[in-house]
Amino acid sequence: PKLIPADIKKKALFEQAASIELNNFDPFASKAVAEIVFKPYLGLTPNKEVHQELIVELGKRLDAYNVILSKQKYIAGDEFTLADLFHLPYGWLLKASGSDILYDEKRPNVVRWWKDITSRDSWQAVKDNVIESNA
Repeated sequence: PKLIPADIKKKALFEQAASIELNNFDPFASKAVAEIVFKPYLGLTPNKEVHQELIVELGKRLDAYNVILSKQKYIAGDEFTLADLFHLPYGWLLKASGSDILYDEKRPNVVRWWKDITSRDSWQAVKDNVIESNA
């Protein structure tokens, strides 16, 4: 599939979805992962309270994702795009940080979407090279 739609309306939805990831997913997921997974690599002490606060805030954003995904298959509509791919690295590392937030059944549409994008052959081919849990 084309990862960035050519159709003007679909491209606008893609741009909107990319902005949602940039402002509502990445800031919380990346900091939560850094707190537990990356700090030990830097010789720093992880703060589990900060991690949990970030996960709670991410959960609030995922509540909105759940509503969006109740109306469409992917973040930018019914076609898989780069906006979905943007979630994979830190989304995958959330589990390594000790969080199963993307598998929380109180957000069934998020779970469906997450299982869909992480089961793709392209992700399966590279996922094992992503840092595994030390937590």
